[in-house]
Amino acid sequence: MRRPEMETAAEKLSNLRTSPFKQIEFNKILPDKNHNWLNLADNDFEQLLPLANKETKLAKYQKEERAVFKLFSTGVLTSRDEWAYDYNLDNLKRKVICFLEDYNLEVEKWKNSSEKTEAFLNVIRKNSKLKWSDSIRNNLKKGLRHQFYDSNVRISCYRPFINK
Repeated sequence: MRRPEMETAAEKLSNLRTSPFKQIEFNKILPDKNHNWLNLADNDFEQLLPLANKETKLAKYQKEERAVFKLFSTGVLTSRDEWAYDYNLDNLKRKVICFLEDYNLEVEKWKNSSEKTEAFLNVIRKNSKLKWSDSIRNNLKKGLRHQFYDSNVRISCYRPFINK
């Protein structure tokens, strides 16, 4: 049931209160090909030049580039937000120190192992509390230990508009 465009919310609610539900006519709304179902409109987004896309990133020749930017990334990515962010500074320090202790124990296992294979690395990863990423795995393979430094703690904008 479509109501007049300039009708106030109070007027719309009043109409709903006074109209028997069975007498209200409803329009069936189906989403468009982009899964939009509100404010359906014709648009030409598909014809616009994308800001970035994988084809342009992988293009070998400039004439194959079909985006504004060729290079793009995920930005700052910790892959372990639950360890690296907190509202409370003391909690954050405890979590990071705990994470680094766990990581450094895994480095020792790797260093002391005679079997430095992907299979052994997978065993370490499976039995560990850590959330593994390529950079952590590569650091472990290099035997790099890490320490906590108070001076590395920063206030950051976490998931837009939340300072942590």
